[in-house]
Amino acid sequence: MNQSYWAIINHFDIALINNELPFGTAEEIGTSGRKSVKLANIKVFR
Repeated sequence: MNQSYWAIINHFDIALINNELPFGTAEEIGTSGRKSVKLANIKVFR
């Protein structure tokens, strides 16, 4: 699976899901037809 963090741009805002950057595949996040940038493909908990 190619899961990553995504920044989805909506006008001049970055869209968050539950106040966090979306994490998942492009299909799971629904980036199709939206301006988005893949940020990282690791998920670290501290």
